[in-house]
Amino acid sequence: MEPSSRAAFADAGADADALREARGLLVGRLGTAPRDALAWADLAEVECRLGERETARLCAEAAACLAPRDTRIRRVRAMVLLRLPEWGERGRHELGELEGGPGLGRPGEAGGACRAPSGAG
Repeated sequence: MEPSSRAAFADAGADADALREARGLLVGRLGTAPRDALAWADLAEVECRLGERETARLCAEAAACLAPRDTRIRRVRAMVLLRLPEWGERGRHELGELEGGPGLGRPGEAGGACRAPSGAG
């Protein structure tokens, strides 16, 4: 393995480790404050980046149930839904409402919340 490849692999592993640590902290937070919508949204982002997209969807839905008008939470949910083919249309619709238009992108074109680190999964 080339030195640059080893460094990239190590960075991806460190990123995945940091995400797993963040997951643990958020789960602990939700154990003491289960109605914390922002913690559910943060957990959705972490789960999605770890490749746990169905778990991410459930966390995003929990956040949206607790704070249905919060635009950040709605955006997280939309980005998570875009990563799931069977939910992509709903994600595009949600983004369209947030942006004031008909909907954006195609399923699988989400960025940010669902970008899995290299080596995760």
